[in-house]
Amino acid sequence: MIGIFALIKRNKYYNPHCLVQGSAKIIGHDFTQTVPTPVLQFFINGTEYKIKPRYKMVSGVRTPTQSKPEFWVDANGHAHYKINSFVNDFRPIANEIYPIGNEMRILYNQQNPKFAIVPGFAKKGSISSLIFTVIGILVIISSAVIFAGGFVK
Repeated sequence: MIGIFALIKRNKYYNPHCLVQGSAKIIGHDFTQTVPTPVLQFFINGTEYKIKPRYKMVSGVRTPTQSKPEFWVDANGHAHYKINSFVNDFRPIANEIYPIGNEMRILYNQQNPKFAIVPGFAKKGSISSLIFTVIGILVIISSAVIFAGGFVK
């Protein structure tokens, strides 16, 4: 049920309704995906909105000799990094990657601007809703088979 709800919500608000192009200012950094993600602020009709885009995928390499963390995002929105095994923090270079005060392009829903996306980043609910949906369907099918006496006699 959670997965189906997330897919419906994603389609309702993100595809194809995020058509209005705008810009958002980088006001901080978020590290919930291990690597730095910009925290964006924009104003529509005097109302402030904040978004934290997510990468489609994060992959990295830990090396014993790397002195300074390296970070880049490819054309598919996948974040890659190289970091020293003893240092787990990108905070020192976060402002080099996403300088505070810079602007980023966004697309937002004109009827509800809190539903905004950053081109190149993942859309909300893309992979998690799919996982919840698949797991939910498997649980429903297995429950129906078990309760119908298909496996147990």
